[in-house]
Amino acid sequence: MMYDAVIIGAGPGGYVCAIEISKLGGKVCIVEKNGFGGTCTQRGCIPTKYLHSVGDFVRKASMSKSYGIDSKIDLDYKILKSKMFTTVGKLASGIQLLLKDNGVEIVEGEAEIISPNKVKVGSKILETKNVVIATGSTPVSISGYDFKEKILSTDTFWSMEELPKSIAVIGGGYSGCEFASILNVLGCKVWLIEMEEALMPDNPQEIGKTLEKYMRIDGITVLTNSKVEKITDNGILVNGQNIDVEKILVCVGRKPNISSDEMKKLGIEFSGKGIDVNKKMLTSVSNIYAIGDITGKYQLAHVASKQGEVAAHNITGHDSEMDYSVIPFCVFTFPEVAFVGDCSGKSG
Repeated sequence: MMYDAVIIGAGPGGYVCAIEISKLGGKVCIVEKNGFGGTCTQRGCIPTKYLHSVGDFVRKASMSKSYGIDSKIDLDYKILKSKMFTTVGKLASGIQLLLKDNGVEIVEGEAEIISPNKVKVGSKILETKNVVIATGSTPVSISGYDFKEKILSTDTFWSMEELPKSIAVIGGGYSGCEFASILNVLGCKVWLIEMEEALMPDNPQEIGKTLEKYMRIDGITVLTNSKVEKITDNGILVNGQNIDVEKILVCVGRKPNISSDEMKKLGIEFSGKGIDVNKKMLTSVSNIYAIGDITGKYQLAHVASKQGEVAAHNITGHDSEMDYSVIPFCVFTFPEVAFVGDCSGKSG
């Protein structure tokens, strides 16, 4: 069978692309090896927002005494985690069902692009007119320190059975700020460490400085202009000061899931940031597209979904281009931060 497209990865970019191609009359197959919904559903957006919603309950309950309500907060993380991942499982199953209901063929396993028109999954060869790479990204570690029991990534964080009493969050970007804010509300003693002058350094300082003020009021120790010098068995060394913590959460970015050898073999241009694509989401190879985190653009689920739609339209002969000028951003801290469009503070 010849497909109009084989999509590798069923995250928010891949599954949206597959459904859109099918709706536009194309024959499409999607390949997934790690769970439907990708990082967003399995280890990212959904579980963190679930924690945020629980944190919101805790926050409101802790303020209820001023309204004459005497409430005792006793958080059972095991119950919380079980219910959270039950929700994750339901959403992942829902995505799989949505794909099936829209006529998308599903193949589970690890994909290898052996040519621009052939994708291998196990012993199966899928022939296709187009390939869409939507393989996402993985957390970046700190040089010299691998992720292990004490040092967590935003992926391995979810393996914990209990919340730590204390934690240092390294990296004050969107993800680091969210985790720091949420964990603080849930009862952890939190240190948030950022090497730049302000939190969320890709945006105007006013945003990061304002958020920092609220975090300090809530009891988070925020260290900006600070760099981790060493990680020890007891904690971390920052600015010559040892901070004793149970866990360390590294939030210093994500890197694309790229096989350099595979990209070179296929003639796909790429860099350390990701696969190079044009506004049509097309790579340097005329029938291979790339969408989502793998492109090194904005690592946001809704951006990946829009890129998936654009790729689907171009694959099915409906001309379409990406427009990054009005992207909405939301950071689920306490208080939340949101903006739309270019808020980089850079001119030109």
